Parts: sequence; C-alpha cells; structure tokens
Amino acid sequence: MLTFSENAKKRAFFIPEIVAIGSSLLYIIQATYYSLYQLPNLDEGAYLFKGLQFALGNYRPFQPYGFWTNKMYLSFFIWGWIQRIFTPGLLTSRISAIILSFLALLGTWILARRLGNRWLAALVVFILALNPTLISIYSLANSQVLIYLILTWVLVLIMGKRRPFWQVIVGAFLSALMVLTRENMVFVLPFLIVYIFILHGKKIGLYSVGTIALVLAIGHAIYWPSILTIWTRWLPDVLALFGVHNANNAVKLTNSVSLSNRFQSLATAFRVYFLPFLIVFFCLIFWPRKNRWQDKEHQLNAYFLASTFFVLLIVHTWASIGNDYCVYCSITYFAFFINLALLLFSTCFSSLTLSGNKKTILLMVIAIPISISLIFFSLYEQIGLNLINISVPRINAGKLLQGNVALWQLLQNKFGLQIQASRSLVPVIFGLLSGLLILLAGFFIHKFTSRRWHQSFSFSLFIFVAMLGVATSYQLSQLPTTNTCKTTVTTLYQNIGAKLEEVIPSKSSIYLDGRLAAIPLLYLNGVNYYPPQINDQFSFKEKPDTDELLQQGLWNQTAANLWKSESNVFIIESDRISDWRNFLDKKGFIELSLDSEFSSCPDNSRLHIFVRKTKIP
Repeated sequence: MLTFSENAKKRAFFIPEIVAIGSSLLYIIQATYYSLYQLPNLDEGAYLFKGLQFALGNYRPFQPYGFWTNKMYLSFFIWGWIQRIFTPGLLTSRISAIILSFLALLGTWILARRLGNRWLAALVVFILALNPTLISIYSLANSQVLIYLILTWVLVLIMGKRRPFWQVIVGAFLSALMVLTRENMVFVLPFLIVYIFILHGKKIGLYSVGTIALVLAIGHAIYWPSILTIWTRWLPDVLALFGVHNANNAVKLTNSVSLSNRFQSLATAFRVYFLPFLIVFFCLIFWPRKNRWQDKEHQLNAYFLASTFFVLLIVHTWASIGNDYCVYCSITYFAFFINLALLLFSTCFSSLTLSGNKKTILLMVIAIPISISLIFFSLYEQIGLNLINISVPRINAGKLLQGNVALWQLLQNKFGLQIQASRSLVPVIFGLLSGLLILLAGFFIHKFTSRRWHQSFSFSLFIFVAMLGVATSYQLSQLPTTNTCKTTVTTLYQNIGAKLEEVIPSKSSIYLDGRLAAIPLLYLNGVNYYPPQINDQFSFKEKPDTDELLQQGLWNQTAANLWKSESNVFIIESDRISDWRNFLDKKGFIELSLDSEFSSCPDNSRLHIFVRKTKIP
C-alpha cells in the first residue's frame, strides 16, 4: 500500500503535463475567440481568395493578366485546397488555422521536452499561451501559422541523434516545401543542412541535400521562369536573362517613415515578445562554457537554434524596419520563428553557467533599464499624454516656487521641448527610472536569498525580472483591440455574401476599393472582378505602361478608370467612401444596407456596397 508521501510524489510526477495541458486549453480558448471575432486583414483575404481561384483552376500563379503572385505559391494553394475540400469562406479557414496552430504548439512541446525536460516543455507552452497577440496572428488564415507549423515539425523530425532515416528525409522534404510556402525561410536551409551533416552523418546529409534540391527544382520548374519574380529582391539581374518583367514585391506606399516610428515598431515587437527575447538574452549572458555542455549533441542543438534564430531575426527586422514597404510588420514577421527562442532556452538551460561575474552583472545592469525604457517607449501613444500631464512643483533658478505645473510645461520652459517630443521622451525617462527601481529591488531580494540558495547576483536579478515578465506578460503582449467585433465575423461575411448573391445578377463586374473588400467574393459565384485589386493599394503603381503592369498583376490609375466605367457593383471600405459619393450618385448607384451586419464592429471595418439601379431585380 502506498503511503501518503508516495501518493503525493506519484501525483506530482504528472504536474508538468497538467500544466502543459492547462496551458494548451488556454491557448485554444484564445485562438477560438480570435478566430471567431477577429476581423480579417488584407493578407488573409488575398491568401484565401487567390488560393481558392488557384485551387479551382480559374487562375494559376504568375499567370499574365492574373493575380499579383507576391508570395510563394503554396501559401495560396494550401488555403485554396482547404476551402475546396470543405467550404469556401472564413469559417472553414479559421477552424483550419486553429487546428494548424495547435499542431504547431504540440510540436513545440514535443521538441522542448526532447531538448530539455518535461518542466521546460510545460513552461514553453505556458509562455506561448500568455501571448494573445501571437495567438491572434496564428488564428488568421495567413502564412505565419503555416510556417509556424512546418518549421516546428521540420525540427521535430530532424533534431535529435536518434532520429530514424525516414524522419530526417521527411523533415528535409518539408523544409523545401517551407521555402515554397514563404521564400523568406530560405535562410533556414544552410543551417539545417550543416546540422544534418554534423549530427546524422554524411550519408543522410547527402540524401537530405538531394531531397531539398529536388523538391526546390521541381517546385521552381513548374512556374519557370516567372517564379523568379519572387526572388527579384535578391536576384534582380537574373530576371533579364529570361526576359521576365521585374515585378517589384516591395511596393512603396508612402513617403519614408521617420526613424522614430521605425524605432517604435521595433520597440513594440520587443514588448510583445518580451519573454522570448528575455530568455534568449539569459541564454547568451550565461552561455555554457565548453566543458559545461551536457553533451556535444546539446551543444550542436544550441548553436543551430541560436544561429537560425538570430539570422531570421536580422533578416526580418531589416525587411520591416529597414524598408518602407511594411515598417509596422515586425510583430507579424517575428511570428514566423519566435518559438525558436523558447526552444533555444530548453536546449541550453541544463548547461548554463549560472555563476556570476562582473561581465554578466554589468550586462544585466545595462540591459534591464534599457529594456524597460523600450517597453515604455512602445506605449508612449497610450501613456504619454497622462505622464506629461502629471503635476510637478514649479522651479525657477533651481528654487521651488509655490503651485504646480504640468510636466510638459516644465520641460517646455526649461528645455524648449514641444508637447509631441515630451510625449515620447517622458515615457523613456520613466522606463529608465522603473528599470533602476527593478535593479534596486533585485539587489535587496538577492541579499535576502543568496545566503540560502548561494546564487549569483546576476542570476537572482534574472529570476526576479523573469517573474515580473511572466506576471505582466499577458498585458505587455496585448495590442489595442481595434480589430474585433462583438458578433462572429465568420457569420458577418457569410451574410454579406448571401445578400450579394441575392441582389446582383450573374456576371456582374465588381470594383473593389479597400483592404477587406475582397472577402465577400469568397461567397460569390459567376461574377467578374479585377485580379490586381485583391491586393488593394499594395499592387497599385504610378507607372504609365498599363499593359505591362496588368501582365504582372499590378494596376494603375488608367486601369482603375476603365474598370470604374464598366463596373456595376462597387465594394468600398468605410474610410474611402467620401471619395466615391459624388461619382456613385451621378452614375445611378444605390447602396445596400449593411447596418445590421456591421453594428457590432469598428466603424473603419464597415464595407459599403453599391449596385446600379438597373441591375437590381
């Protein structure tokens, strides 16, 4: 008969799995909420509609006078095949996104358990479940959740010395498909190939390279040479050899974004992924000495994950912050690979050098105030005005005067800072002060605990900051929820599609103007549309050669004017409707009432649909 203590130990044995299961349920609940209530974005609409047309055979990738194929074609086909097998529309795609996201989470848990232990695997799942922004990204039918799934399972199949031959080959096969899904993941392949050769040997390495090369060769041959337009940013001179037009993927929409806004985008991404970045920093400053590694396999795993993570981080930071195409995309770009940070922590934790030295202490003392300042700076639009309106004593010539004044007035009088500059600078100062307070609190905690646990000051400080990070992770990683409705968006767009199906006759020509305007097309059959408009202004170019642009799936004002004259249905986004009222009224269009559908959604998500009077039955 088991004693009480033995029973307790037996029950405690399953605690890591209980934590992992509970965290997974929390993850799935959030994913389900975002799938049902989160509004789509332009990318999701493009992936779904283009993918459906590709899967149905109505168009093919890179087809002249077709869609702008601005991403690798599997990112469209996968969502198209899912809709063709089941039902076209948001509901099928969103349910699929939940399933794919959970499978990726499962793979992350399996790999973290293999690389580390059961407790670390549970912690990894818990951290992912505490990030609502990341979960919301994976709840959309986009390429992030596809890469999250494929990359994770490539690593599951390949990482570990005892992987069977067939698993490594399947992993190599999937890694090539990953590149044919998103071209930006090509940077993973060199590290993956080197890892396979070192860990699994020359024979398996050669088979893996052959598999990757064969899949990529076939994948490119299917759409050769037009597929080279995907690589135009890296191989611009090659295109001319094959007579392929240079379709620039990085369409510039606005004037150059200010350095401050670029920095804010990066700071916001750092805040949203604070725990993963903190864990990576922790691994780096306590990086194991050569003789501290558990074994050579753990060392190889750590170097492979660290190299892959940092190369992807640099590349995607440059793609967002370093260009004008999508400066504020750093959060979504990092979602492709952010789980690598947690896997790195899992594999190197048992070998970390936790003894303190002056170097690690100095790094911690510098990094913590800077990190907290970045977090505060990322929030300056939300908290800046409140902070600069704090009442402070009046000061003149170093003396305190009677009465108080707003902080921004003091800064303006003393340093000539305008309100906008104060609004962004003051949160940084508060962040620095908060970081110093955290250092002070960490010092006192270390004093009280070091006698018992004998840990270094830098390790005590990290544990304290990590606990603060976990406690605040859910709040820190949240973004303003301006893209959700109170009713299910899947039903909303289905109702709009049904209403259009009833009202407009077949073969109607539909003009689109808006980021969400393409979504209703998923529910329509037998209508005409203009493929370049699916990407909205991202595929619009100010160039005079209309025919050349249309061949590439792009459009200009000349094409727009022609389509306006022949269209009998217009789907227009709310923030652009003021530019259309006069034209539509003069041409005899009437607006369909969609008030009930959009009543629970943000005003800027509303669609306005106009139909010619003569076309309404």
